[in-house]
Amino acid sequence: MLTGPELRARASYGLAVLLGVRRLQRRAARRRARRLDELADQLDELGKTGRVQMLRAQADRNREHWGEEPRSPAESC
Repeated sequence: MLTGPELRARASYGLAVLLGVRRLQRRAARRRARRLDELADQLDELGKTGRVQMLRAQADRNREHWGEEPRSPAESC
């Protein structure tokens, strides 16, 4: 049976692990959104506008899901 201090120590360790995982997930999501924007820019240069809109929307949904601001229209141009 765990005592109070041991229980608190385990709980705080578990919380730290969860927060670390969330931070890594957020970092990966930012990386994915950035990569989607880069792909959209490349497709835009090739004139593939339909695919560009889809990729930008996907990147924005990714950002919104993780609590970040979507890319501004000025950045999209």
